[in-house]
Amino acid sequence: MATRAISKSKLPVLTTILLQNLTKNPITRLQSSPNPQIPPLLPNCHKPNSGFKQYHDGRPRELERQEETSLAAKVFEVIQKQDWYKPDVYLYKDLIIALAKCRKMDEAMKLWESMRKENLFPDSQTYTEIIRGFLRDGSPADAMNIYEDMIKSPDPPEELPFRILLKGLLPHPLLRNKVKKDFEELFPEKHSYDPPEEIFGRY
Repeated sequence: MATRAISKSKLPVLTTILLQNLTKNPITRLQSSPNPQIPPLLPNCHKPNSGFKQYHDGRPRELERQEETSLAAKVFEVIQKQDWYKPDVYLYKDLIIALAKCRKMDEAMKLWESMRKENLFPDSQTYTEIIRGFLRDGSPADAMNIYEDMIKSPDPPEELPFRILLKGLLPHPLLRNKVKKDFEELFPEKHSYDPPEEIFGRY
């Protein structure tokens, strides 16, 4: 029943992976919940989408369009409790990016913390979208916390998250100057622009 319900929603790559796991390893005790305040995980109110299209980078854009990010996160939480579950950084990445793009930053950070507890590290794209999400949400302090985490990451940072911060922190010159200094040290061959010459575009 649970597998058929998810199939009807035609979610893309993320849900396809979840379905494959469900088929091989059925989830137990999914139908009932001891907490009546928790909504059903798998509502079957969504019509099939014949216009489904897969995207090359694997991000669940169709899932975003159907506003099913929270549902996917709940299903993922159930899967994590199964004996056969193995940590997968790409599943985390897809979910975190989708939630951030839908401005569900609390849910995104809950998954972020879970990912770190499983000793998984986000890549540059995940850092970029979380930083972008916090700036869009009007939370520069949270964006800077993610930035500090990125700087300490074992992988070298890329240019894009710096550009997004330099644009988004224009109203916060002290924070911006710190990012600008780091940017110039890490990318000495690149240029950063200050107002009114700011040309980074919309973040």
